[in-house]
Amino acid sequence: SVGFVYGIIKHILASMQKNKPLPENVKNVYDAAEYAKWSAYSRESARAGFIDRSIGFVLMIALFATNSFALLYNALPGGVYLKSILLMLIYTVVISVVSLPLSYYSEIVIEEKYGFNRSSLKTFLTDQVRDLLIGDTITGVTKLLECLLWAGCLAAGFILALMLYGR
Repeated sequence: SVGFVYGIIKHILASMQKNKPLPENVKNVYDAAEYAKWSAYSRESARAGFIDRSIGFVLMIALFATNSFALLYNALPGGVYLKSILLMLIYTVVISVVSLPLSYYSEIVIEEKYGFNRSSLKTFLTDQVRDLLIGDTITGVTKLLECLLWAGCLAAGFILALMLYGR
């Protein structure tokens, strides 16, 4: 995907900039040790984020290549809209579970290494579940509101019927 290639290029360019020493014109503004710490943290966090996005991209390509989306879609109950919503929810949960170890590494291990984090595994897992539930709920409600605004308020029953029984 073009977005993935753009992300690779952006990651490489940003990494090249973060490897540079503290510029002379700001040495009296920033502490050199703090700058070096920020630079190392920033590089390590960016690398973990890049790996996470790469895993997600490879997973999506693998799911398309193996026709897994179509197989799962056909196995789901309901009409075309409900199946589509369920498929996206399942994909979101799967991608969240797959990226969980790297998220833990990014948010707990790396941040603790640089003295930014004091969270526990329990707090991390609770935050992940909460973010998934709240994020998906907000996204779902937003998309439903977009449909209602586009179709008009009287279309709510029609959209619900399509989601449940549409073909």
